[in-house]
Amino acid sequence: MLANPILFERDRIQAALAKAVLLVQSGLNGGSLHASRSIINYGRYLVVVGQSKTDVANQEPNIMANELLINGEKSQRLKGLFMVSTALSLNI
Repeated sequence: MLANPILFERDRIQAALAKAVLLVQSGLNGGSLHASRSIINYGRYLVVVGQSKTDVANQEPNIMANELLINGEKSQRLKGLFMVSTALSLNI
């Protein structure tokens, strides 16, 4: 499936209109990460929800972004969010 730039733009606009983004569940290539990246770039809050013990134990693919952002090392979290290192100084 090819990435759709219109969806990226939609996610960016939604983040621009929000005070925070709540990342409920996303895989490492999930569309929810677009809004998550945007909200960070706007200097607003990204809230990442922890996942169920069952999903964590089963290493469900659709929770891997949440797990990375909650439990990963800082450099892994930045790489996972931005794929390419940026000049942001984040305390995440």
